[in-house]
Amino acid sequence: MFYSYFSAVYNIFTRRVTMAKREHTAYNVSRLATAALFFWVVEPILSELLAGRGPDDDDDDDEWLKWIASKTLTAPFNMVIGVRDIAAGIDGLASGTSRGYRASPVVSIFEEPTKLAANMIKVATGDKCK
Repeated sequence: MFYSYFSAVYNIFTRRVTMAKREHTAYNVSRLATAALFFWVVEPILSELLAGRGPDDDDDDDEWLKWIASKTLTAPFNMVIGVRDIAAGIDGLASGTSRGYRASPVVSIFEEPTKLAANMIKVATGDKCK
């Protein structure tokens, strides 16, 4: 499982918030705002677009705005284990793309062989499989 990146982001935010609380200078507040803009808006949108998981080119502006809002609103929760999974589940339910909640990818170790066996039986009996 991949968490080291989000741990680093969490540590950056903790440091920036602490600095902004300790000294209310324009410099510290601007560093916190810049980090929030990059890690909560720019990075989630660009990473999804680069991975090819963005909206289709022919989608209207409303679909793009919903997608951007979804990525931006769930990004802050990615820094906290457990909370990020719940936020992703809620986002999936809200957008209608929910694949169900899974606490860990390790759970698929037990699910996938079962699906494989069921599909093999369907193919052997001539039924269609998913």
